[in-house]
Amino acid sequence: MAKTTNEAGYKKWLNRLRLGKLAYIWSVIRVLCTYCPCDVTLHIDGQVHQMKRIWLIAIANIPNYGGGMLICPQALPDDGVAEICVVQNVTRLGLLFAFPRIFTGAHVDHPNVVFLRGRQITIESEQPLLVHADGEMAAQTPIYVEIEAGRLRICG
Repeated sequence: MAKTTNEAGYKKWLNRLRLGKLAYIWSVIRVLCTYCPCDVTLHIDGQVHQMKRIWLIAIANIPNYGGGMLICPQALPDDGVAEICVVQNVTRLGLLFAFPRIFTGAHVDHPNVVFLRGRQITIESEQPLLVHADGEMAAQTPIYVEIEAGRLRICG
C-alpha cells in the first residue's frame, strides 16, 4: 500500500488540500483489487508462527503510520520490543469494511487481526513480498529485523 500511495499522483494533490488520509484510503481500495494474499512464516524470538492468507504485517515501535493510522496502538519507541500487527485470512469485502477502524485503533478487536511482540523477527513468504520501512521501499522477503533497545542510528 505504501508503494501504491507514494507513486500516486493524487497523494501530492490531497496533501496540498490537507486531506492526506484520503490518499491512503484510496490506495487501500486500489490494492484490494489486485493483491493476492499469501502464506507467511514468522519467526519471533525463536517461536514459529504459520500465518495464512496474509494481507499485511506491520512491525512497529511507534503506534501510528501512514496518515495517522493507529496500526500498533501498544507500541512504545523506547521499550526495545516491536509490536507486530498481522492481518490475515479475511475477504476483500471484510477488509474494506474493517479498514476504517485502523484510524482509531479499534481493529485490535477484529478476529482477523493478530498482535505479536518480539525483538528478533524473520518474515518468510511463499512468494517475494515488498517490504517498506518508514513508507519507503526497503527490501523483499525474506527479511530479518532485530530491535536493539537504547539505539538510534541517524543517517544524513
